[in-house]
Amino acid sequence: MPKAPLFDVKGNRLGEVELPDAVFGIEPNEYAVHEAVTLQAPAGPGMVRAGLRCGAAAAWCSGLPRGSTAIRCRRRSAG
Repeated sequence: MPKAPLFDVKGNRLGEVELPDAVFGIEPNEYAVHEAVTLQAPAGPGMVRAGLRCGAAAAWCSGLPRGSTAIRCRRRSAG
């Protein structure tokens, strides 16, 4: 079983913990690790990742409504 160091809140080493082989005893998939790291890593200066935007920014697309969403001309005698 692989082992990992155990630390308390202040950073003092308390000992080691044995990790289960079913979870940590696998051979990592390099492509999956690369995808996880690049998608979660923040883009710093000079590191532009095409196609990804932060949650506050939005690209204009044809699915967004144009102008006001209020009814412009109400139907007459609809009731």
